[in-house]
Amino acid sequence: FSPPDQLVKTLSASDKRAFVSYENVVQIPNQATFHQNLEHDLRIAFSAKDREESESYSTGSTFFISKSMKPRCFLEALALNVFDAHVRPI
Repeated sequence: FSPPDQLVKTLSASDKRAFVSYENVVQIPNQATFHQNLEHDLRIAFSAKDREESESYSTGSTFFISKSMKPRCFLEALALNVFDAHVRPI
């Protein structure tokens, strides 16, 4: 997987509203294969199982990507870009 430099557009640091919604903030690197690649990544990442009555939480895996890691798939690249969009103004 070779992610583009920026999947998420730069957001304004001066916007102090409690809730902000942006249109077209995610840049799709290859429209032709985007849906196939996204569905593939989502199927791999989704591992939630039904919660047992005796358990507080459902089972499954969680995922983490460090800022210093190279993304291995589109979902990781998107997560890092969303993170960057939030911390870039700081």
